[in-house]
Amino acid sequence: MLLALVASMLFAPVVMATDLEHYTPDTGVHGSLTLYGWYVFPGGDITIGDQTIDIGGGDGSIFDILDGFFMANGELRYGDFGVYGDVVYAGLSDDNTNSGWELDALMVTGLLTYDVMRSSSGFVQVGVGARYWEVDAGFYIGPIERDRNPDWVDFVGGFRGQQYLSDALYIEGTALVGFGGSDFMWDVYGGLGYNFTPNFSGSVGYRGMGVNYEAGSTDLDLTLHGPFAGLTLRF
Repeated sequence: MLLALVASMLFAPVVMATDLEHYTPDTGVHGSLTLYGWYVFPGGDITIGDQTIDIGGGDGSIFDILDGFFMANGELRYGDFGVYGDVVYAGLSDDNTNSGWELDALMVTGLLTYDVMRSSSGFVQVGVGARYWEVDAGFYIGPIERDRNPDWVDFVGGFRGQQYLSDALYIEGTALVGFGGSDFMWDVYGGLGYNFTPNFSGSVGYRGMGVNYEAGSTDLDLTLHGPFAGLTLRF
């Protein structure tokens, strides 16, 4: 129900603007590569054993807790079918007088996609696949220190879409949910893009992601959210 609601909000303009009777599949091979930055604000809590610590934005700027990041996604498409991949790495930490935490998270997503509809003004895709997580989470509270390095795979599915508002300006969005190694995960993005040339564009937007993972004495209830900016090369 949540996925259907998010998808309808993101992609309703595409559905209304596309005439299915005039839809013809594109049989060419196309692709794109996007390098992006995500200004991440963390939230939630980490529980290891009998100790729990809340994580957040720290006492200062997000740059005080951001240790490093790498983010990219890409797509290859032939006709109605395609493959889509997304890689996110973020290293975050915060140290205070009596406590501190560290979170290094790697998320690698792969989807097989199918065009539900596509026209010169936009598209809607459904996608199914998997996301691999590797999380190094640790904290200290006074003399007590805890650290865990779980990794797992979730099965994921959802929607991607894009709708042109003019010859160069467009809106885009992604909505994914999943489960498997985790109890539940979600990932939603919405943005506004502009084509500087037919093969090169920039975009800005907002992305939110959350996961609830529990195994043994480790419980991760995490959210990452914040503004997004990217540059895309199409080929």
